[in-house]
Amino acid sequence: MARGGKRPGAGRKPNPHKGKKEPIAPAPEAARTYDPTVAHQAKKLCELGATDIELADFFNVSVRTIYRWSIEFPEFCHALRAGKEAPDDRVERSLYHRAVGFSHDAVKIFMPAGARAPVYAPYREYVPPDTAAASLWLRNRRKDEWRDKQSHEQAGPHGGPITLEALLMARIKRKEPGGSSQ
Repeated sequence: MARGGKRPGAGRKPNPHKGKKEPIAPAPEAARTYDPTVAHQAKKLCELGATDIELADFFNVSVRTIYRWSIEFPEFCHALRAGKEAPDDRVERSLYHRAVGFSHDAVKIFMPAGARAPVYAPYREYVPPDTAAASLWLRNRRKDEWRDKQSHEQAGPHGGPITLEALLMARIKRKEPGGSSQ
């Protein structure tokens, strides 16, 4: 056995890519020009919950092209906003219901011994409120009261700036409760 406990074949392997000078270039993008039908298709895809990356994949362009189109063509930008509004509203409603708790109809399926068909038992299921969803909701809707970072402002007399004189006077007042501290 070799010194240091190395087993045969252990250690660094040669890099098969070392020495190759091929530049790594992104895959060429298919040349696609903007046309008005793209806005309509993008709106429909966004209504189904598509992200900008998924839009780029669908149109066979880069995400940068999607961003460029939204800047250059106002109708495309409006279509994206309008299409993304409905799914965002749905998520907002779902988060709210999750935060406050909700009930929904459900069905429990039983297969009793010796029965030929399953038994369906409808019932109402209650989902209790979720504190994480409530916290997220409040941190976004009531930022001043619920945000994680609280700001503490310091001010001098009458809300003015803090001066060296005010700091020294405050220090003197703390040191002498009834007279001189020395």
